[in-house]
Amino acid sequence: MTTYGQLNPDWLLLGKGDMLRQNSQSALPDAAQLKKNIDTLQYLVELQKEKIAQLEKELLVEKEKVSSLSARMNEEPILP
Repeated sequence: MTTYGQLNPDWLLLGKGDMLRQNSQSALPDAAQLKKNIDTLQYLVELQKEKIAQLEKELLVEKEKVSSLSARMNEEPILP
């Protein structure tokens, strides 16, 4: 943020507000706002972890289905 001091941190991290800071926003956000932003980001990370775990379980189920079908295809005789 120090390199790009005109970027609005709320826009950068949360997608809210304008991309560039307004003149009244030239100061750094206060501690309460930073804490709120951190809490929001941590919440989003936890949601993403849960979604990833769910998708990994679904992927495992699908892999087992493919493996089972593949094994069955190798066992069944080919019809003339």
